[in-house]
Amino acid sequence: MRSYLSLASRAVNGLRPERVILVLDHSGSMEEGDWHPSRLDAAIEASEALIHLKVEKHPDDEVGVIAFSTRASVVHSPVRVSRAADSMVRALRRLSPGSSTNITAGLKLAEELLVADTIRAGRGPCKTVGTWLSWLLCEPRPQAPAPKPVRPAYRIIVLTDGEHNEGAGPYGIASRLKTKGTVIDCIGIGGTPKAVNERMLKKIASKQPDGHPRYCFIGDKEKLILKFRELAAHIRPA
Repeated sequence: MRSYLSLASRAVNGLRPERVILVLDHSGSMEEGDWHPSRLDAAIEASEALIHLKVEKHPDDEVGVIAFSTRASVVHSPVRVSRAADSMVRALRRLSPGSSTNITAGLKLAEELLVADTIRAGRGPCKTVGTWLSWLLCEPRPQAPAPKPVRPAYRIIVLTDGEHNEGAGPYGIASRLKTKGTVIDCIGIGGTPKAVNERMLKKIASKQPDGHPRYCFIGDKEKLILKFRELAAHIRPA
């Protein structure tokens, strides 16, 4: 109860907790060794930096991880970082290079995780007990009205080192996510900006208050780690 009231207090003060989904490219090109030992290892290290800083600064935030190549998969479901940072790091370190680059698959799976959480958040206390039978057996007890659930701010961070080259284009799903209030940050990495489709990534990304897209290209591991540490901070209201 104390933790819940803490979240509510932070929300009143404009400090809503965040639910962040990392959507990481693990296509074959992420095995390139121009970033020692590889681009994928750099992405993992940067993700770990974000997780650890969240634990330090925003322990009530939740982080989930999705990896995409030809298809997308859940590396770690969204969970409060203060409870599962170690398991997220272990899951990240099991990633290995795949094949092609399907950004759409990563965004669709991220949307599914966010939608599933919204459904869970709308259930009452009895319905969250495991089964409908348990819910039917719950007897209502007189109690003070519970505070309304605090909806976290939703954020997706997409990292890729190449062009989308598998499946349908990502513009539709990106537009739907942004319309529903999800902030999308896009990061291109690798040798040069020509290796990624910057025009596409800028269109996928949300807009800054000044109108510029929440996109950047990063050319080395140290700057990528710094960027992910920057993204660990809460989104400032527009």
